[in-house]
Amino acid sequence: MGGAVSELRGEIHTHVLIVQNYPMFLEPVLAAVQYFLHAAELGEGTNRENPLEEISMDVVITDKRVFEEASTEVELLSENPAVTEALLHAVRNYRQLELSPDIDTFKRWYDPPWRKNKPFPRFVVVPPDEVQRFRVAVLRTSIRCLRLMMFCQDGKKQLEESGGPVVLNQAVLENPLDDFVKNDVKAIFSAVYGGDNAVRRIVLSNVPIVVEMMKENHDSAIVQLAGVRRICSLLADVQARQYSPSQSPTRTAQQSSPGSFQPDEQGASKAIDPVELERLALFTELDTFAVVTMVTETLNRFDVDKYLSLYVHVCRFISFVAIEERNAKLVGQTGGIEGSIRLLFKAREMQREKKADEKAEADRLARMAKTPESAEWLGLLMQSKKAPPPPPIDASGQAASIASLAVVDFTPTEIGQQALWALDLLATLDFNVSMMKLHRLKYLLEEIRLDPDGKELGAVLILTRRLRLIRWDQVGAPSPEKSKR
Repeated sequence: MGGAVSELRGEIHTHVLIVQNYPMFLEPVLAAVQYFLHAAELGEGTNRENPLEEISMDVVITDKRVFEEASTEVELLSENPAVTEALLHAVRNYRQLELSPDIDTFKRWYDPPWRKNKPFPRFVVVPPDEVQRFRVAVLRTSIRCLRLMMFCQDGKKQLEESGGPVVLNQAVLENPLDDFVKNDVKAIFSAVYGGDNAVRRIVLSNVPIVVEMMKENHDSAIVQLAGVRRICSLLADVQARQYSPSQSPTRTAQQSSPGSFQPDEQGASKAIDPVELERLALFTELDTFAVVTMVTETLNRFDVDKYLSLYVHVCRFISFVAIEERNAKLVGQTGGIEGSIRLLFKAREMQREKKADEKAEADRLARMAKTPESAEWLGLLMQSKKAPPPPPIDASGQAASIASLAVVDFTPTEIGQQALWALDLLATLDFNVSMMKLHRLKYLLEEIRLDPDGKELGAVLILTRRLRLIRWDQVGAPSPEKSKR
């Protein structure tokens, strides 16, 4: 058994050398990845009568026996980091692979001691008109081999350390209609990021993957928060907030589309901003996967006191997407107005508590200062009264526990202002204004503005002109035309 393992390990190393020395030639790379997949499929843990596609990934994730019964071949492939690097190289560069020259010294890597008594393997003959088909074969073979290697802990570790998730995400984006690639990549991510590791996958994913993970973890506030933060990050990258509703990304792109160009030469020669195209593509994805409805509905499932951080980031998301009139309508219909008003009430409550604590602390320190014998240890008390510890987060800045969702780094003023920004954009529709009146926004703004002591949010909040000019007495009243009839 030991000799067979050593021989297999040597053959694996030989094929790694082939990829390393002929990285951009189609035939040698195809031969290497085919050998890796063939070795993994010949392991004693692979049941030919039960294909891999028929094994539920829920069973693969939860049943530890699947990992314990990984074959020796798969373990040998997983223990060698160069195998993972070679497979990821094939996935990353499969589109650039070219045919090998007619005269090439492939056999030098099969000289002793690697291939002492073995014949030189036959490479696949690739016709020039079928290069693209064999490139896809390289991609699919490499991803399937990586999927088999995920049955070992070493395989998952090597994939993460080599930046594999980013490469696999890009492969899915480049092949949106290839179900073979999508299913295998989904199985790989389910094995690597299953359960509590869903947040780590969301951090580097695109909109479809984020939506999928948020739906799979519907009741997990930590996963929902990570998904909202990732979507907000994508929106910030395309500069979505700098446009007014009259200059929304979709409307601007429609005006600048080839079919709507003006006949004048200046308008026809004007180039489209690449950031604007990225913005249009992102908003299209948000519409395709119903992200606005899904994110806004999280406010109906979680309490503002326990999940304050989630509320803040959802209101930030609303301030990004509500520049579109249809998005503002969706937010108003799915609970975004009620959630924003709850956040504003929470900000006022936090400000009151903050002012009360500051007043109590100042009174206590004043009483202590009147006592001469307390002057020595008063300085020690002031040193101990520093800022509260940061919220319990991990190294990536994500929430590490449910308790951390109630702690935010924002001040009450910043929280209240974020809620007002969201409400300002939502106030462009009459229906949303009626919902604001229903949920007592009028009285809340009056209480903040007419605070007698000036200790609440009125002195620092920026009340937008749109909210300030709302005629609350006319909201919901019949129109003059209907009254005349």
